[in-house]
Amino acid sequence: MAASARFEVDRVSVALGGNPVLHGVSLQIEAGQSVAFVGPSGAGKTTLLRLLGGALFPDQGEVRIDGRSFAAAASSRAGLRALRSEVGFVHQDYALVPNLRVIQNVASGGFARRGFWGALRDLVRPSTALQEEVLTLLDRLGMGDKLFQRVDTLSGGQQQRVALARALFQHPRVLLADEPVSSVDPARARALLELMHEVAAERGLPLVVSLHDADLARDLFARIVGLREGHLVFDLPSAELQDEQLDALYALPQT
Repeated sequence: MAASARFEVDRVSVALGGNPVLHGVSLQIEAGQSVAFVGPSGAGKTTLLRLLGGALFPDQGEVRIDGRSFAAAASSRAGLRALRSEVGFVHQDYALVPNLRVIQNVASGGFARRGFWGALRDLVRPSTALQEEVLTLLDRLGMGDKLFQRVDTLSGGQQQRVALARALFQHPRVLLADEPVSSVDPARARALLELMHEVAAERGLPLVVSLHDADLARDLFARIVGLREGHLVFDLPSAELQDEQLDALYALPQT
């Protein structure tokens, strides 16, 4: 198992469609940490996660994983793919293929590390070893009986776990999740986040999640990063975060 990764975000600014989204954000995420990004809609949480995953490059500043820059790696397609493969990402909309079976969706997490043709063989004719690996993952997530079920027959909570299994299948060195519990009730949200914590801890992975529910973030994450209008407002251990700071973060703008 690969050692977990360390992130450095160095004075990063991003504009999308001509609109500023992040303004000079700097932070470090150490190996094994659990971090929640919180803030109102439009704060820049998803953009920051996309930067950490190498899906987006900053207009200014730099994002590094163990000292290696995503932007510098982009000079080589293979180099960028290899660096991105170190990051497991659970998307808000799950990004699953609904008419494929669970095993095929999970196996698609191997695209980055196995290349197109290797991953295509896994999808069309999965080996016994691959089936066993996927089944082990699904068993750990309470989904072992769904190996050959079509994804579009699963509940939303079950699809979330398939998306998590797919991210873990690529053997990442860090786990990112963008609003992974936005579409489920509070009890299921807490259960899924606790499960993410457990599997990240078992693998020694940093866990970085964006959340709208600041109370849930404070309950379950050791470190809270508050964003508002693209600015980093606070970066604190959850035990030190005050209610007044959260109230100010989510306060409506003055008219």
